[in-house]
Amino acid sequence: MENSIFEEVGENVTANKLLAAYNYWVGKLLLFNILVGFSGLASIALFSGFRLSAFDYFGILCWGVMANVLYSVGYVIESVVIVSFKGEKNFAELRGALFWIGTTGYMLASAGFALSYFLKPMA
Repeated sequence: MENSIFEEVGENVTANKLLAAYNYWVGKLLLFNILVGFSGLASIALFSGFRLSAFDYFGILCWGVMANVLYSVGYVIESVVIVSFKGEKNFAELRGALFWIGTTGYMLASAGFALSYFLKPMA
């Protein structure tokens, strides 16, 4: 039976780079969720005063799930590059910048969405 790519370390450069990429993105996931969650909660508190309907809670849940789906794109893109170039290229030196650009972008999008949603004119 073949080992998974995450068990094949040692001399395999591609596997080592995939494992390093995986460890980086999984290691930053909690920080991403805390920062984006805090941004969203602060925006909701500021703009809505926590007066939320069941529909609002459903939307917030969907927003959080989508945040994690989009977060995983970083690892997926890096994995495709690593495998396509057989370990010769990767984003190791760009990971930090990609993480902070994506996290900051999603925090701003969360605040902007809350602002536009909760401060819309009442009909």
